[in-house]
Amino acid sequence: MSSDWNPPGKERCRFLLLLLLPILLPILLPLASCDTVPSLRYGVDCNRKNPQHFEQYSHPKGKKEHATKEEVEVIVLDSDEDDHPRTKRSRAGEEHAGPSSKVPRKEGARAAPSMEEDEKLARMLQEEELRGLAASGAARNGRREFVADGRGFWLFHTDGIEEPGNEQAVRLRDVVQGDVLWAIFTNYMVQERWLLSEIALLSSIPRVVFMYPFLSSLASPPSSSSIVRYAPPTPQYGVHHSKVMLLGYNTGVRVVVMTANHIHGDHYDMTDALWAQDFPLKGEGEERSEFEDDLVSYFQATQWKGTTLPCGSKLDAQYLRRYSFKNARAKIVASVPGRHQGEKMHMWGHMKMRRILSRETFDPLFNKCPMVWQCTSIGSLSEKWIEEFTSSLCEGKNTEGKNIGRPEEPPHFIWPTMEEVRTSSKGYTMGESIPGFSKNVHKPFLLKMFCRWSSGSSDPQLRRRAMPHIKTWLRFSPSSSPSSPTRVAWILLGSHNLSGAAWGRLEKNASQISITSYEFSVLLLPSLLHNDSGSSLINPNFPH
Repeated sequence: MSSDWNPPGKERCRFLLLLLLPILLPILLPLASCDTVPSLRYGVDCNRKNPQHFEQYSHPKGKKEHATKEEVEVIVLDSDEDDHPRTKRSRAGEEHAGPSSKVPRKEGARAAPSMEEDEKLARMLQEEELRGLAASGAARNGRREFVADGRGFWLFHTDGIEEPGNEQAVRLRDVVQGDVLWAIFTNYMVQERWLLSEIALLSSIPRVVFMYPFLSSLASPPSSSSIVRYAPPTPQYGVHHSKVMLLGYNTGVRVVVMTANHIHGDHYDMTDALWAQDFPLKGEGEERSEFEDDLVSYFQATQWKGTTLPCGSKLDAQYLRRYSFKNARAKIVASVPGRHQGEKMHMWGHMKMRRILSRETFDPLFNKCPMVWQCTSIGSLSEKWIEEFTSSLCEGKNTEGKNIGRPEEPPHFIWPTMEEVRTSSKGYTMGESIPGFSKNVHKPFLLKMFCRWSSGSSDPQLRRRAMPHIKTWLRFSPSSSPSSPTRVAWILLGSHNLSGAAWGRLEKNASQISITSYEFSVLLLPSLLHNDSGSSLINPNFPH
C-alpha cells in the first residue's frame, strides 16, 4: 500500500492546509472561557435560565426569579444531546453555545416545550430563511464545475472573507446538478424555503426526501407533492445529526457527506466542507461491498420505510443496493442509537473507526505521529472516555506488523478562542455554533490539548475570520525539511463532534457500545485513493 497521501488538486485539499498550518506551529493554550457573549448585553431580553449564569452576571430585577421558576421544568442535555432544539434557542434550533448545568427533575422526565417556545422558534427560523433567501437570489446564476470523484474535500463558499479564499470553494447548487430523479437530504436542521431557493433544480426533482428532526417546529413548510418528510426516532437524549445527501440519476447515484446544516448561516457564514463521489449502477452478478452494506445499514437504522417514486419503484434502504460502491474512495464511519453488542458493536461509532484502522498498513514514518482533532461541540467527557476514544484512533500497523502507536504528545485539539470569535466575520454570534459549556471545556485533560483556529499572523487560506463548523480528524507526519512534504495517514470528515453521544461509550467491561445520536462521517485512507471512481454521472454546460 502507498505510504504517501498526496491527493491531486489543491482545490480538494485546501482544508488540509487550513488545519495543518496551525498544527505545525501550534500555540497551545488554556482557554479563559468559551462563553463568547456576556448575557448582560441582552438586558431584559436575556433568555438564559441556569443558576450558574445568574451568579456570574447581573440582570434586571425580577429576571432571575422568573427564569429560575421556568428552569425547574427544563432538562439540560449533555454532549451532543445539547443539540436538542429546546436547549439551543439562540440559533433558531441549530447549534447553541453557553454555560449550562443540570437541574433537579423527576426520573424519566422530558423537556416539555411550550406553544410559545415553538412559535418563537418558528419566527426565528423564518427570519433566518428570509436572510438566506435574499442572499441566494442575488447570486443564484453563478455556479462552478464540480467533480464528485471522492479524492478529497471541497470547502463551501463563505461570505465575509477575501475573495481569494473562495477561489476553489463550492456552493450547494454546484453539487446538485443534472437530471436528478430523486434526492434524499438528511440533516440536523433544514430551512426548506432557503434550500429551494439556493438549489433552483430542487423544485423540479420528482421526489425529494427531507430526513431531519423537529418537523413540528416548521414554520409554514413549502407545500409540494414531490416532498416527503421523515423524522428518525431517537432516544430521550439523542438527536439526528447526520448530514448526508443522496442524488439519484438514471445511471447511478451521487453520495455527498457534509459538515453543514442546510441553513444559510452554515453555508455562507462559516467554514464548512463536503466529500462527494459518483457511483454507477451495478453490473450483472456484482457482489456487495463494505461501503454499500454500511450505507444500507445506516438508513435501515433510521427505521425509514421508504417512499414510492413516480416510476412506481419503492425508494428505501434496500433500493441503494442497485448501485456499485466497490470503488468507493472512502470508508463510512456512522453512529446510530442503541446498545450494540457482538459483531454489531464494531459497526458503529469509534469501534467502527477502530476496526477500519486496525486493518490498515501504514508507512513507519507514521509511528507515534501527531493527531489532530477539530470539531465544533464538546460534550460532557471523562478522562477515561478520552483514553477509550484515543485508543480507537491510534489503531493501525506499520509495514513491520507493529502498531503505529499513540502520539508522543497529546492530540492537537483545534478550538477557537473568544478573541477569534469576536473578530470573526459575524462577531460573537458565531460562538453560538461552537457549543462548549464551561463545565465541559475547562477540564485539565482537555486544556493541554487546545490549539487556536488561526496560526499567529499567518492566514494562507484566508479563513481566519470564517469560524469553523467543519469537523475533521486526522493523523499526519510533519514535514522535516522543505523538500519533505507533510504526509497524512488518514482523514475523517463529517458530522461527529467530540462526545460519547456521537462516538459511543463502551459498557459492561467493553462488551457493548452505547450510542444515543445519529452521525455520519467518511474516512479517507491512502489505500483507497487508487480505486477507479469511473466517470461523472453528469456533465452540465457551465457558463464561462
